[in-house]
Amino acid sequence: MPGRITFAVTAAPSLAVIVGHVDNLAELGWHVDVVVGEPVDRALFPRADVHVLPMSRGASPLADTRSLAKWTALLRRLRPDVLVAANPKASVLALTAARIVGVPHRVWWVWDLRHHSRTGRVRRRVQLAADRLATVTVAGSSSLADAVVAAGARRRPLVLGFGAVAGVDLDVFFPADAAPDAPFDAVIRRLDAAPPGSAATPGDSAATPGGSPATAAVPVALCAGRLGGDKGLGFLTEIWPQVQVAVPEARLVIAGESDPLDPPGAALEFLAARPGVTCVGYVDDLADLLRHATVLLEPTAHDWLPEVVLEASAVGVPTVGWDVAGQRDAVADHETGYLLPTGDIAGFIDATTTLLADPDLARRMGLAARDWVAGRFERSAVEDLFAELVEGLISDGTHGRHPEPTPGRSAAVAEVDLRTPSDPATPTRRTCR
Repeated sequence: MPGRITFAVTAAPSLAVIVGHVDNLAELGWHVDVVVGEPVDRALFPRADVHVLPMSRGASPLADTRSLAKWTALLRRLRPDVLVAANPKASVLALTAARIVGVPHRVWWVWDLRHHSRTGRVRRRVQLAADRLATVTVAGSSSLADAVVAAGARRRPLVLGFGAVAGVDLDVFFPADAAPDAPFDAVIRRLDAAPPGSAATPGDSAATPGGSPATAAVPVALCAGRLGGDKGLGFLTEIWPQVQVAVPEARLVIAGESDPLDPPGAALEFLAARPGVTCVGYVDDLADLLRHATVLLEPTAHDWLPEVVLEASAVGVPTVGWDVAGQRDAVADHETGYLLPTGDIAGFIDATTTLLADPDLARRMGLAARDWVAGRFERSAVEDLFAELVEGLISDGTHGRHPEPTPGRSAAVAEVDLRTPSDPATPTRRTCR
């Protein structure tokens, strides 16, 4: 019989990652609570109880002490069987309170491990405190699990299947040719009409001045996601001008909001001012914008499993990025995109121009990317794996250790075969490894 589970996140944007898991567990009969550090639209979770518990994202001993007291009181009232905590601040506060109260199953769900700056190193120490407080640690990718161990964790985290946190909804992220009523180059008409640096509206399906849809497909490179200093836009300031020389008709679209805690700075301003480059800001329908893209550019130097790469692959868009942890989990080099050694500007330029100048190659790699993601990161499969994990904790009474495979057990270590008759090459995967 399912029990009660509490999810803990610091910031409202993180809720988008857990929505599917919350709905799936509620469907399976779990009583689900969601605790977040700032006000949110409670309608996002119609089948869960939402609790707002303020948490400071920065270092604030007084605020943290108050939050911990509130966490402890809340968990004493809720008495969950399982607590799942993500984000550095929410993880430490929630897991500490859960340990005080005696929550039997405490899951640290690692989504990233940033430690490439002084602030990041402090954050890493905070995150490793969560590892000591948790009974089970789960990482979003194999690369991230390795990094957690290298950072000093006492054990290697579990990785569900091939990784992923939320998975990809293939009914939302589908190729452009599956939506014939949406003119593929409509966004380009908007970009051409907008001055450099302005916010064009993606997905506008207005006709050309002559009254009929444009027919020429303009090659579009897209860079999307949280625009922080670690996004790699500095690399694009070197890469994109050379790409434009090789493929003059190419356009660059940059989508996403600037990270207020780590703004991209002059790199974004430089790119936004260039002809043929448009910043569209936050985009509600990323799937539609991806369907307008020829290639996704992911120049970040570290990302533990970039969801935007998986989403682009599901839409049939290949990726060019650095050969770093996380990217290796999301891109099959020379099959679904290209991975270059970090800092290989010439190689990145060559890979990008090759795909922008050869639409047939881009399409072939995009189709391969769609099949690759469908066999590994489909959302419902990822949600089922997570549900099996937490159900296994309850059924086995696992406490203070990772769940280990036992003969005949069907939960948390069940082998999941994603192969279908039409896709015999898709590999079998295990729930935990």
